[in-house]
This record gives sequence, structure tokens and C-alpha cells, in this order.
Amino acid sequence: MKKLLFLVIFICISIFSFSDDEIERSVQMPVFGEIMDSLTIRSNGDLDFGNVLPGIPVNDLKSSFSIKGEGLARVIIKGNGEYEAGSDNYHFNLVNEYGDTMPFIYYYSVYRMINPSEKNIPVILGLNGKLRVGITAGIRPISNQKKGVYRGKLVLSVRYD
Repeated sequence: MKKLLFLVIFICISIFSFSDDEIERSVQMPVFGEIMDSLTIRSNGDLDFGNVLPGIPVNDLKSSFSIKGEGLARVIIKGNGEYEAGSDNYHFNLVNEYGDTMPFIYYYSVYRMINPSEKNIPVILGLNGKLRVGITAGIRPISNQKKGVYRGKLVLSVRYD
């Protein structure tokens, strides 16, 4: 009888001491995110070399791009063409209507550093979210460069880091 009474008391204590709120535990985790301003980039002018003579390089033609995004955000800038190791230059060929090519060389800079894309180094947009990227370019026509209008596209890309 003592055993039965002890067993009944133990079962009652067990039932009342392990209520649902003591078995289940919960915790809250904050979830949040901020929608940033979209990045925009625009060219501030063409790079027009004008009339050029064969064999005479044209250097230091300048233009720029403007970037707008979230203030003080870090961005990565990339240019098209092949990067010349050991320099700040990128290059690709301009092509005329007959398929002849002429080397086009450029580099870009921001006021904080030269050639930020060499190693995907992020740059920081201004407090107002703006950044000007300067372009300095040149062409290297060979001495027997064929006549024609040579064209190409310098493409600058930007993304948030």
C-alpha cells in the first residue's frame, strides 16, 4: 500500500511539475535589412581623338564617369579590356569599318586612389553618395596605320562591395 501511495504521489508531482511551458523554450532573433539606393553610373562625355596621323600617338585625352549610390557605401569599379600587369593601364583594340585595329589604352582614377580595380580594392562613395571617376586615355597608331574611323566602347562597371 505504501508503494502504491508513493507511486501515486510521484505521478501527480510529475504531471504538475512538467507542464508544457517548462518543456518548451523559445527565443527571438531580430531580422532586419536596409534597402539601399540603386547604383547608377553615367558617362560625362565621349573620348574623341579627332584627326590622327599614322605613327603619332595621342595621349592624355580625358573624360569621366559619375557614380551615384548610397552615401558612404563601398563599391568595386571594373573597366573593360585587358589589364597590363605592373602598370595602371587597360587596353583593347579600336576597330575601323574594314576590320583594321588600333591599340587603345586607358586608366581610371578616383581622387582617393589610382586604379582601384587592380585588385578589386573598394572605394567609398561620398557622404552624398556621389563619386567622379576620371578617365585618361591614349591611342598608339602604328606608322602604317590604315585610314578609317576607329571605334570601340570603354565600359566601366560598378557594384556594391
